[in-house]
Amino acid sequence: MEQQFSPCRRLVVAPRGQLERGFTLVEVLIVISIIAILASISFAGVRIVQEKTRVAQSRTEVSQFTQAIDRYQTDEKIYPGIEQEKITSDDNQFPTLYDRLLGDPKPRGRGGRSSPYLKLTNTRVVVEDEDWDEDNDEPEDRWLTTNRSERENPKIKKYYLDPWRNVYVYRCNRGRKGAGWMLYPRSYDFYSFGSNGEDETVLGEDGEDEENDDITN
Repeated sequence: MEQQFSPCRRLVVAPRGQLERGFTLVEVLIVISIIAILASISFAGVRIVQEKTRVAQSRTEVSQFTQAIDRYQTDEKIYPGIEQEKITSDDNQFPTLYDRLLGDPKPRGRGGRSSPYLKLTNTRVVVEDEDWDEDNDEPEDRWLTTNRSERENPKIKKYYLDPWRNVYVYRCNRGRKGAGWMLYPRSYDFYSFGSNGEDETVLGEDGEDEENDDITN
């Protein structure tokens, strides 16, 4: 009896060695490399988005602080911190600014009617760790989150963290001799260090370049 030929049978049946053949080492390495490249591209994209978000947040907060300071000046006719006799590029008068804008007691003049001038996120109001060592400790360990009693105590110096976990800087320049590190000698400077965590604003106009990522008023 003659055996019938089936084309389907030819498609199903394959040599034994061909069925048992798996991926070679080279093929596996190529697949792993492709996955690694795609993952790195994805992570880079996430970092870029996160960085843009931080920049936008910082710009918004600098604008909010600027508006609050200007409202205070309109009410009190002075800028917070003007009573300090001398300041340098190393000074940060934010603790004074905090007390004037949010502190208790309220401002003596008409500003008391507008106080508090803005709202802050409590978890970002910090104090400096007295035991922090610049040479041996990590930068992020410098600042400690405050509790309610600390935030309401005018004797405790309080600062506010920017989106990169560095503190915002405020200096009242009004009534002082102008210096190269002052952005606005006739009023005040308020700024964030930006993503690199370095104070480049103190370089003044002569030091401005494309790498300066500080976000200022």
